Amino acid sequence: MLNLLSFSGPTLSFEAWAGSTTWWDKAVELVLFVGGEAAFYSTFSFLFGVGVALQIHRASSRNERFVFHHLSRMGVLLGFGLLHALLIWDGDILVNYSIAGSFLFLFSRLGPKALIWTAAGLGGVVALLMTIGGLVSAFGDSAPTTSADVAEDIETYGTGGFFELASDRFDDVGWLAVEGLLSSLWFIPIFLTGMVGD
Repeated sequence: MLNLLSFSGPTLSFEAWAGSTTWWDKAVELVLFVGGEAAFYSTFSFLFGVGVALQIHRASSRNERFVFHHLSRMGVLLGFGLLHALLIWDGDILVNYSIAGSFLFLFSRLGPKALIWTAAGLGGVVALLMTIGGLVSAFGDSAPTTSADVAEDIETYGTGGFFELASDRFDDVGWLAVEGLLSSLWFIPIFLTGMVGD
């Protein structure tokens, strides 16, 4: 139920085809997002950070090079994420995790207190950037598509087959890359918090 709307249509023109019109619909969407999707994002992101911290400790105890192994894992995760995002569903989170996770080696030598302060500082910066982005989006025309593009996307998702949908996703890859990079910033502070919680 949580990702049902985003599974059923084009991500970039989501508001044009699935946007709520009544206050009741908007309230239900907000409850589902805050109580469901956002809760899962933070829970799994925290656990991802815990997993990275465990890998750091294991590599340290074995005198192994953590950075090489970690970046290799993030590369494999990126590969799976891109395959999934381009061929199955473009709302996949693996790409975001691999991008954000690739920066965690920079914090691998920080102690718990420094990790908390870093997470808080980065979290504040990310919150500010998201607030600014939300305001720009709310008061400006930030849609990367025209009404003709939206109509074409809706037609493709309504009647197209696998290859048509995959082709549509490949056409949107530039915008999806920008969105992926920006939304990946949101995960880093939560990953860092998880690295403390190991």
